Amino acid sequence: MSKLRVFQDEDEYLKYCEEHEDRIILVYQEDVLDVTDFLGEHPGGDDILEDYNTQDITEVFHSTHRHVHSHRALKLLSKYKIGYFKDTEEEQEAAAVIAPEPQWTYPIVSQDKIEYKEFKIDLKTGLASQVSKLGKKHYTHILHSPTELPASYKVHNNSLMNMFSGSLWNLAPLFWGIILSYMTFGGAEENNKKLEDSLSLQKGCLGFILGVLVGSLLEYLLHRCFFFAEDSLPDNRIILWLHFAVYGKHQISPSDKSKTNTPIWFQAAILFGLYYLLSFVFAKSFTLVVFWGLVIQFLRYEMTHYHIHANKNLDGYFKEIQQYHNNCHNKKGSRGYGLTFRLWDKILGTDSDK
Repeated sequence: MSKLRVFQDEDEYLKYCEEHEDRIILVYQEDVLDVTDFLGEHPGGDDILEDYNTQDITEVFHSTHRHVHSHRALKLLSKYKIGYFKDTEEEQEAAAVIAPEPQWTYPIVSQDKIEYKEFKIDLKTGLASQVSKLGKKHYTHILHSPTELPASYKVHNNSLMNMFSGSLWNLAPLFWGIILSYMTFGGAEENNKKLEDSLSLQKGCLGFILGVLVGSLLEYLLHRCFFFAEDSLPDNRIILWLHFAVYGKHQISPSDKSKTNTPIWFQAAILFGLYYLLSFVFAKSFTLVVFWGLVIQFLRYEMTHYHIHANKNLDGYFKEIQQYHNNCHNKKGSRGYGLTFRLWDKILGTDSDK
């Protein structure tokens, strides 16, 4: 970490801003922050940060008029601190009475460990087994205190499990491309002919659309009932391990693009489970088309999720999705559970923009 700069007064600060006019520099409670690298990740958009460039944001940060900031957002400020104003002795004494102790002391991250106030996590060994042993209280604290971890940290001790833990973004389209191709074209020729004869174009289109809708509902339910339901999880070691292995590995360090995707084994369990449920309701040919739509929608979610975390300077549609989703990471309550499909958020009243 570079040494923090001490600003003697406002004139020195403004001169520094002029010398670094290509940067977005703000003041929060006498701390000087360079948030240029945060522009693409700010849930409220980059425009407001640019509008307040060089200004003190303390009041607007805590205002509920424009954008409500969570305790997580406060913790993120320390990541962008580059200096502070030198206080007089009288100002320091007054601040000690008025201002509470800074909330961003923990977690402290180094190359080999994460140190929280009441416990530590070893980064040299798999995190999933460690955090699941801590119990629900500490586990939810970890997820509510996102930080930035070295990209080399391991989710599991087993190298094979790590390979399929979601770090390879292109594994999912490759895997499902092979599966869908085999299910569609890999059977005997007479079976493929029966599928073609039993499925009209209209039924095929209807089945695909139904699959996309089912996939969008799955995306919504996974986020609402599992991914973002850490406070409602039972205090069970297996459940905590599963939650971290599937999603917590991403929430603990949201900016790490190598941990954004869900593990391929989890995708297979969920999607194949739905396939067999659908096969009890629909004919085989129609079920297959529905499954195509379901898988395509799920892959759309996975690829979009990776894209918005891997790239900061996005425009248009993806920039809007990025801001909407970043808000989900930093907000509790109605967080917005649909990433690529907001239909269910609108219907069920959980839209993050509300």
